[in-house]
Amino acid sequence: MEIFAALSHRQMQGRGWIALTGALSIIAGLVALVFPGITLLALAVVLSVWLLVFRAMEIVLALRLHSAA
Repeated sequence: MEIFAALSHRQMQGRGWIALTGALSIIAGLVALVFPGITLLALAVVLSVWLLVFRAMEIVLALRLHSAA
């Protein structure tokens, strides 16, 4: 959709960047189709790191709320 938007709206600012993100999305989709195992591993690692950071932030927030009360 980004490529279509960049091509159809000539007056749009940042058209090149929008087209570039669209092309990168297509390339990422093709890589995911060609290498499903590595894609699954990468998604598992990213999700694991995100969950660890998210839970650490919740623990810090809980401690701050506890000390404020």
